[in-house]
Amino acid sequence: MYRAVNVSEETYKQLQRIAMQLNKPKAQVVDVLVKEYGEGRKEQDKEKLEKFNKEMEAKMKALQLSKKIPFDPDKMDEDFAALADTDYMR
Repeated sequence: MYRAVNVSEETYKQLQRIAMQLNKPKAQVVDVLVKEYGEGRKEQDKEKLEKFNKEMEAKMKALQLSKKIPFDPDKMDEDFAALADTDYMR
């Protein structure tokens, strides 16, 4: 499927130069560039998530409560229903 994309003249010249150097059609060059960018973003997002998870795990381990609080996911709706209404976000 072909779609028209408007790019600046300078960007088009650079794309043409890259395609000539690689001896590939411009469409293939664009496909590879977009794919590589997407993979790079996935890797960056994965690294950020791992860092966030490590920080949260450290904070959870550092958190000490005065007594053990039991949590049963089967009774979660009941537990939250017992909480009083607030004016938060009204």
